Amino acid sequence: MRENRGGAESMRDKVDALKQAVDLRDLFMERYPGRFRRSGKWLYGSSPYRTDRRPSFAINEDIYIDFATGERGDEIAFVMREQGVNFKEAVETLQARAGGVHLSPAPQHERESPSPSEPPSAAWQTVMRAESSHAQTYLYASAPDAQAALHWLQTRGLTLDTIRRAGIGFNPTWKQTRLRERESGRAVFIAPGILIPCEIDGALWAVHVRILTDADLPKYLYVRGSKSSGLYNGDAVCAGCDVLIVEGEFDALLAGQMLGERAVVVTLGSAANKLPRRWLDRLQVARRLYSCLDNDEAGQRATAQLADRLGDRHHALKLPRGKDITDYVVRHGGNLTAWWDDQTAPFAPRPVQLPLLDTFTPPR
Repeated sequence: MRENRGGAESMRDKVDALKQAVDLRDLFMERYPGRFRRSGKWLYGSSPYRTDRRPSFAINEDIYIDFATGERGDEIAFVMREQGVNFKEAVETLQARAGGVHLSPAPQHERESPSPSEPPSAAWQTVMRAESSHAQTYLYASAPDAQAALHWLQTRGLTLDTIRRAGIGFNPTWKQTRLRERESGRAVFIAPGILIPCEIDGALWAVHVRILTDADLPKYLYVRGSKSSGLYNGDAVCAGCDVLIVEGEFDALLAGQMLGERAVVVTLGSAANKLPRRWLDRLQVARRLYSCLDNDEAGQRATAQLADRLGDRHHALKLPRGKDITDYVVRHGGNLTAWWDDQTAPFAPRPVQLPLLDTFTPPR
């Protein structure tokens, strides 16, 4: 444990001390006995939070990572997720843990979820539509945190019209919903941050939360019960259109705002999310398929996977500067429409050139 210097211990010091006192691997092994195998300092196994046919979940002493979805967290995030509590309550739980109180094992198959190719239950959609509507109303309130959230969105190049049409909202604090997790019965909470609903063909597939202020949480969290396999803006794909696949919702909104009728812009929300057969079939009606994922290792891997799934109809586009579309436009002042026209020109069909006659003799 860290030495308490100068009197009252700050929350940050308290959290750091708890992380040193509690090994995250022990928490997972007690909660899910027999699910993970050890290799060096890591535990490996299938995710306890989703159907995971190819084990892609890893845990060390202070972090867990789902390599398939990109989700990661620490001891605090683990307790918040497992027990449906807020940050302060999670700290108190870990303090009890450090004092010798252990977590009980989870019931077998507690986290098994319905098919990822189908949207959440009607009950989940009803509750989360109401919560999303409330968050959308709050985003335009006069409260300082709401105004700060709206300003953050606008600094990413999004217009008020784009923000409203996307149904984006803001949730200021941890909020308990009327939903309960299957099997365990624990309450479902919404994290504080910007709420991004993913609605496709009249079904609410997911609510993604962009965390703005809590450095102890990942930047993005899904509300429990969301299906991260939804194709954001997928219902806009139509026969004969050009489709641009990007990595996140904010890139999709900005690109769609700037490209207009040039392309339908969609995203799976993360480079780690795979393209299910449901959306692969939907994309078959498009004229041409393009992708522009983040300029990093994860984005490059995801681009290669898209090429394998989509075949010769897929063309990967590259930005001249910046990590992603938002960075290119906002930070580097890039002209996205000019970039699009230049990048897609080599793949556009060329008009048929008819041979010209040297002379023309009218019929007699």
